[in-house]
Amino acid sequence: MGSEEWSVKEVLAHFIQGERGYQNYICGVVDGQEQWSDEYGGTSMLILKATVSVHPTLHSLLDAFKRSHLETIALFENLPPSFIERKGSYWRLAYNALEDPYHFHTHIDQMRTVLEASKAPA
Repeated sequence: MGSEEWSVKEVLAHFIQGERGYQNYICGVVDGQEQWSDEYGGTSMLILKATVSVHPTLHSLLDAFKRSHLETIALFENLPPSFIERKGSYWRLAYNALEDPYHFHTHIDQMRTVLEASKAPA
């Protein structure tokens, strides 16, 4: 594993932070306060290390990711009718929610590679 590659724990922390960012995005669209930028800056190692320090085990990280994902689902379940009537914003949010999870699968492959490398004889 190269020094620039994330560990399995760091990837799980990235998933957690991704859910949190997605939740903020959902609320921003619903509240009419959507933030925008010209580029995606990525996930800071600072926040990944902070998340791993609070959730030092794989079990804790996985549990936190699952709970964050359930919170995202709950946000969709509780969209206010007034937002759903804003068809353009609702369509954009729904369209993005149904996007293929290629980003997630890329990181699953990354974790698999890291785990296989750790099992290989030195």
